[in-house]
Amino acid sequence: MNSFPMFLDKIEEFFSSGFYIFLVFPALIAALIILLYNLLILMRKNAIGRLIYSRSFSEEGVYAGDSVVLTEVIYNPTVFPLFRLDVGCYISTGLEIDGETTDVNEYLEYFSSRFHLPPFTRITRTHTVKCNTRGHYVLQTAEIYCDRKYIYIPSKAELFVYPKPLGETERILPQLNLLGSELSKNRFINDPFMFVGVRDYIPGDAFSSINFKASARTIKGGVRQLMVNNHDFSSQLNIMIYMDFDVPRFMKIDTPMYEDLIELGLSYSAEIISRATLQGGKVGFAANAKSYDGSMYLRHKPFAGTVHVVDIFKNLAAITPMTGASFLSLLDADLNYSPVETDIVIITFDINAELESRIRRLRRYGKGVSVITLGV
Repeated sequence: MNSFPMFLDKIEEFFSSGFYIFLVFPALIAALIILLYNLLILMRKNAIGRLIYSRSFSEEGVYAGDSVVLTEVIYNPTVFPLFRLDVGCYISTGLEIDGETTDVNEYLEYFSSRFHLPPFTRITRTHTVKCNTRGHYVLQTAEIYCDRKYIYIPSKAELFVYPKPLGETERILPQLNLLGSELSKNRFINDPFMFVGVRDYIPGDAFSSINFKASARTIKGGVRQLMVNNHDFSSQLNIMIYMDFDVPRFMKIDTPMYEDLIELGLSYSAEIISRATLQGGKVGFAANAKSYDGSMYLRHKPFAGTVHVVDIFKNLAAITPMTGASFLSLLDADLNYSPVETDIVIITFDINAELESRIRRLRRYGKGVSVITLGV
């Protein structure tokens, strides 16, 4: 019966002695520190989750061997400072960033940037990217690492690296008509620089072709006659390129030799397209290979204009060296439908009897045909 009052007396004596302060006070301090630390971590995670990050390449597409600038922009919209923040992603080794060389045997490398962000701070950082290898490069998601935690922010950046032109068109295009280099009635293109006189107006002539001075001087039967400028016709570069991705008998598709020869063929194509475009001509491209949109063959009809040419170059950058449809079936699909005034360039590994018969048919139709052989 007396034990409980004695227990209460001892508790009262303990608290009145002041010794408890040495035990309780450190525990309260430790609990407060833990609470503040967890609150700090929570605020930091919340601040990281509110980060705004974007990146972009300075060009949409460049030739292999050229350089572009990759720009990163990161913004901290909170009052909380963020230090030792790593932003990274995997990127193809075909792109060399800031001069850092990589293992040629690796397909991907991890690229990261470290940021220190005070409150309400935006940082813009640029990197020089050398485009060593043809391809279609897409950076999708940025990985942000902080406090042993990862978060992911969608940040798409896209780059097309076109095959590098070879600069040898004089040798590989001996049969093709160059713009303005010869007169031809097969190309119904009025050349405004080839003035050959005036003629009587014919219904349908453009208003801009009327020669008012000549009209004022010309009187027939007592009536003034409307006269128009007469221009001769000139030939126009109008090319359709067919590239064969069928694996030849002397090699396999997964060998470096096949890939090197395919790259050579794409470089020939890039040079022909560039040359035709500079001369104001029309150009098309077809190949029995997989394009970047998933199609098992690629076909662009001959056309002029920047948008058309850029679309072809994008496909040249992203085309996959794997065979899709048969090359002969690709030729047959266009054999009877391509315009008479279109010249043909065929890029292939070798010429067999079946391909030779198609070439003879094309030439019988009056088409100029050039064949570029990629065989060793």
